[in-house]
Amino acid sequence: MNVLIKNIALLILSSTIISSCKGQVKSNDKSSKTEKTQVASEIPVPKNGFSNALVDKDSTIWFSSNGGGIYHYNGKTFKNYTEEDGLSSNQVFSIASDQNDNLWFGTQNGLTKYDRKKFEHIALPYQDTTSGWISTVYPVLNPNAAHSLAVGNNNLWIGTGGGGAYLYDGISFKPYLTEIGWKYEGSFQNWIPFIRKDNKGNMWFASMSNGGVNQFNGEKFTQYLLEDGLSDNQVRTIYCDKSGKIWIGFNGNRNSGLTVYNGKSFKFEKNDPTLFFMQRLRDEAHRFAITAHRSKRAKGIKKSLLDQISGIGAIRKRALLNHFGSARSVESASLDEIKSVEGVEAKVAKKIYNFFHE
Repeated sequence: MNVLIKNIALLILSSTIISSCKGQVKSNDKSSKTEKTQVASEIPVPKNGFSNALVDKDSTIWFSSNGGGIYHYNGKTFKNYTEEDGLSSNQVFSIASDQNDNLWFGTQNGLTKYDRKKFEHIALPYQDTTSGWISTVYPVLNPNAAHSLAVGNNNLWIGTGGGGAYLYDGISFKPYLTEIGWKYEGSFQNWIPFIRKDNKGNMWFASMSNGGVNQFNGEKFTQYLLEDGLSDNQVRTIYCDKSGKIWIGFNGNRNSGLTVYNGKSFKFEKNDPTLFFMQRLRDEAHRFAITAHRSKRAKGIKKSLLDQISGIGAIRKRALLNHFGSARSVESASLDEIKSVEGVEAKVAKKIYNFFHE
């Protein structure tokens, strides 16, 4: 089983944080569904990959996925739970476990509580996104989504996709960090992708909206930014090691890298081998994305309207698409504009122009 777990970890290395949290939370939500499961003996890989994981108290593993619900692995088989079983959404971002043996799942449509028998949907305080910056510019964010979870002292911390954080005591939600980071079209949209509890019980909140990191000591929040020693204000993840040091990971901007907080100050070494490794990892992820984009474009080239024009080979077709962007733009171009494309002779340009205009 150890080898299998290592293989699974490799599949989700770039997006999964395996953790175990304990606390105590109650829910007053009455809507619930009894579990129904799909059991598989082979490891299923969701279409859009995994998003997070948690090692349960019995050493079994829970995986959340991007659109495939959640998976529970007992060492031999997987069980898959989806919206049909009571999940709030099949898009699941985070997992937490409390002292009452409940599991909590942060989803695109709020919280899901699982008491090992049934699922309960618990909606976050609703924020209207039908107009404004999120809906028109960055619809991937959703302040009604629970992107990160962490168990506190008899309560649950929730980081949203654009609405700051909430502290949930089982009855009501109390908002925090709603006015942190940059303003977008006049309003704050604080996206908190990660929350971590350190060895002293302090809670650390990452902000992807240029809000840096915020520490809560039980009484007040302290914000740390670029001028305090961070290498960037867009924070993606936080980790606390056994010695108590806080490691902070960023979105991958060119000059950002791992920053460590020793309890007194932040340290960021530009020549640190770890930073070079993370930059190479980031660059490889960028290369993979670019390759996938180019592959998609190549498939589009193969099915272009230009294929219907006799005498237009792959080289000319690529030159035309690189110059104009699409076959439709070629169709709208003038004869002189087509002639200006490198590698397209006057005779060929005339043939292309006539194809679209005769």
